[in-house]
Amino acid sequence: MRPLKTLTFEAFRDELALTFAQIADKRESHRITWEMPAVLMSAFAMLFFQQPSLLEYQRRMQKRTGHSNLERVFAVQEIPSDTQMREILDGVPMEPLRRMLPQTFEQMRRVGWTTWFVTEVAGQKYYPTVLDGSEYFHSPQIHGPHCLRQRQANGETHYSPVVVGATVRRAGSHAIVLLEAEEVRNTDGHQKQDGELRAAKRLIKRLRAEHRQLSLCIVGDDLYGHEPLIAELQAWRMSFVLVAKPTSHAALFAQLAEREQRGEGVQGIDMKLTG
Repeated sequence: MRPLKTLTFEAFRDELALTFAQIADKRESHRITWEMPAVLMSAFAMLFFQQPSLLEYQRRMQKRTGHSNLERVFAVQEIPSDTQMREILDGVPMEPLRRMLPQTFEQMRRVGWTTWFVTEVAGQKYYPTVLDGSEYFHSPQIHGPHCLRQRQANGETHYSPVVVGATVRRAGSHAIVLLEAEEVRNTDGHQKQDGELRAAKRLIKRLRAEHRQLSLCIVGDDLYGHEPLIAELQAWRMSFVLVAKPTSHAALFAQLAEREQRGEGVQGIDMKLTG
């Protein structure tokens, strides 16, 4: 199949449907009202239409036009309520969906769509790739085994699911392409607390494995501007631009201040934050 044909909305929807059909459904068969592929496609449609309640949106469309976009565009006949949808989605594994990211980006690269994101610095061309964590919600009650835990001042524990995303971005534009994602997860569900830096290291390793020749420049805020992550970036042949705040890099900024007072440059300083 030619790359351009695989990048139409219909082709992407069909690829999603194929992936959804391969995801195991761990629910008891006698309790299943809505099939897993239909639920997953409904969730995708909810994001596509950017609607807080897909069920209510479809009811309005059905009443106004006599047919539903969900049926016409996504080939889904019935959907569960928002609450039921969330309960079903909670148990869906992320990995089968994540594997579509490198596949889609490679299809885009092959037809030249990604060249718009390329930035040239000192004669070298890069894909600027921003690392950033996304927290979906805070709750003292709702949580899964991989949620991060935060103890509040009143002794209450709050839970939150977090994902580190790697998005290719163009300077001065709101356009982005999601290149990779890694869940920040507590591996044992009890004691070992994961974090964005650990997740970022896993993400970087997989980025290089799935995009072996891609010239990447990793961009991150002060959270990522520390030596262990920088060592990982260098090991995997990635350039980087990372924020360094004086409050978290006091020794480095002290050296810079001293040399400035003496009228000297930065040569000889152990600049951990350049690549």
